[in-house]
Amino acid sequence: MEIKYLIPYPYTVTIFSLLTIGTITLIICRKKINWYKYTHSILFSFILGVAEIHNLENDGNVESWFFPDGSALLGIAWGKVYWEDILFVPACVSIFYVFMWSIRNVKDTLPKWSYSYLICTAVIIEAMIYQVGGKGIENLMVGYTLVPLLVVVVYCIIKKPKLNITHMVITLFFVAIFSMSWELINMWRQHWIYNTHCDLMGNRGWIFNGKLHVGIFLQYAYSGFVIVYGSWISFDRKNTQLR
Repeated sequence: MEIKYLIPYPYTVTIFSLLTIGTITLIICRKKINWYKYTHSILFSFILGVAEIHNLENDGNVESWFFPDGSALLGIAWGKVYWEDILFVPACVSIFYVFMWSIRNVKDTLPKWSYSYLICTAVIIEAMIYQVGGKGIENLMVGYTLVPLLVVVVYCIIKKPKLNITHMVITLFFVAIFSMSWELINMWRQHWIYNTHCDLMGNRGWIFNGKLHVGIFLQYAYSGFVIVYGSWISFDRKNTQLR
């Protein structure tokens, strides 16, 4: 399938632009960044993120998404996973980490009574996604969201790190806006195309005339948040997240 793009290989250009932005920011802030936390966080996130992509691209009857001619330059790394998708993970994690670091001193102003409502909202949204998600999205919810979340909860019970719920919620909104905007822009430009024939995606979950799946649209954002924020909390020698 061939689509006329504004620039050659736009997905490759986008990924390398994100990598460049993240790298330049890290260089500028190199004397203030907690490099122990950053390097461990990006390694953990990279392993889980690439595993997510591999599952969605290789474990169904067909790949969950594919790249039209002229979109991705580097090609397939292994299986059906493209190099650009592999590089997508550290590119996004670096940007998320820099954002979390930049708001590290925000005051925790959310009242404690709001915690229950936040949790209930998350549970309701997850239940709705599960109903229409399909096997691939269920794997994304359980293996790459629930399991890391439970591990972080156990860590917090044992280590009792200092948590800033306001910082956490702002990060969640940032990751969600970034992820959802990424998907909506692609729905318009189609740098990659979701495969409606993939049996990993529930038939009831397709939106915008089959150009986007609600499981990818919502769950990928939540999964990404859990992984990056869990890393932010856990990989800290002094058990304080605000560094």
